[in-house]
Amino acid sequence: MPDLLTVPVASLLIDELNPRLAQETHGQDEAIRALAAVQGRKLQSIAKDIVDYGLNPSDLMIVVPFGVDESRYVVLDGNRRLTALRVLESPNLINGVVAPGVQRAIQQMAVSYGDSPINELQCVVFDERDDANHWIELRNTGEQGGAGPVQWGSDETDRFRTRTGGQPNLATQVLDFLEQRGNISPEQRRDTAPTTLTRILGSPDIRPKLGLDYASQNLYAVGMLDDVARALTHVVTEIGEGRLGVTDVYTKQQRLEFADRFPAHLVVSRTAAPGKGTTLRPDSAQDAVGQPTVNRPQERPRNRLIPEACALNVTDPRTHDIERELRLLNLDRMPNAVAVLFRVFIELSVDSYLQREGIAVSERTHLSEKLKTVADHLTESRLLSKAQAAPVRRAAARNSFFGPSVTLMHQWVHNQHLSPVPAELRSHWNDLQPFVSAVWAP
Repeated sequence: MPDLLTVPVASLLIDELNPRLAQETHGQDEAIRALAAVQGRKLQSIAKDIVDYGLNPSDLMIVVPFGVDESRYVVLDGNRRLTALRVLESPNLINGVVAPGVQRAIQQMAVSYGDSPINELQCVVFDERDDANHWIELRNTGEQGGAGPVQWGSDETDRFRTRTGGQPNLATQVLDFLEQRGNISPEQRRDTAPTTLTRILGSPDIRPKLGLDYASQNLYAVGMLDDVARALTHVVTEIGEGRLGVTDVYTKQQRLEFADRFPAHLVVSRTAAPGKGTTLRPDSAQDAVGQPTVNRPQERPRNRLIPEACALNVTDPRTHDIERELRLLNLDRMPNAVAVLFRVFIELSVDSYLQREGIAVSERTHLSEKLKTVADHLTESRLLSKAQAAPVRRAAARNSFFGPSVTLMHQWVHNQHLSPVPAELRSHWNDLQPFVSAVWAP
């Protein structure tokens, strides 16, 4: 069985036998340059994602020891990610092997990355290459009948985006509507090409025939729902049974011709007044065009900085008093008081931890350095994961944009022109809560 091991990034090596490369390379710089040349703009994209979000914690690199040197590891799976880390550390490594625009973008990202670099990461360690081959092949060669990763189709992708606050595309709105009504089966839905359906629904020349209006990325029925469903079912059936494809409605002229020959007995008569209509989405926040529902309660954001469910074992008397006040103060009404106490609470908590653990720091040490020191100690003690420590390190960064920067906390206290926003304060606490909980763990 493989082991899970935290490995310094500096100890990881690009696999010079990487299948992404047509020729075996010699030396790490050559391997990095070869991978960068193959990836091009994809390298820029993965580098940006790392700078913005860090490395995916659910997708660990697969490594094996490098010969007899037990301190170094060859990356068998994850070489693109390691290459991105290397070029973010040293953009000049890829001079001349990528497009100038890619080079410039990575050089700019390297500045931000330098404020909060990734120094170590968790890897899956196998003893030998052969032990890892099955998993690497399974991960990189498609579905394998379902044994490998099964990529989302357009339906699944759209459903995920909808459930996480996005808007479903037009085809998904119609297919959901028809399937929930029982007009089509799940099998019929799977047979329906979403690209063809989207072209039809996106045409203002065809929508009136189907009894549909479009506003704010939503489709609305402007005729009797049974009539609308009947017309849409006809279209979906035509697509699913192969009589209607995307090449039949690709151009505007083709869509006009489709509208002209649409069966007269299926054309939907409009019954809704202009600007009115019934949404096809039963979970939509609007029942009609421009008519928001008024009977759907929405959860209000908490009006205290510290959530009730957050249990802290604050043993220092003064810090405990501040915690109690933060739990009592109304965040929406008293954001200035909350912001000042928030900063004081963080600094006192960090000072208390340093004292309890016997970690010596200078009296002149800034809060940013104290935060880093405590985060490192908690991570090494396995009381805080690297993912949970990341917002703390961002908070300590000089020009932090994500999370509550120490500079911003300082400004809340000392800058008479800067007013804290309750929503930002809530977000800042949410980012730091795992850290605070670890500092005051029993």
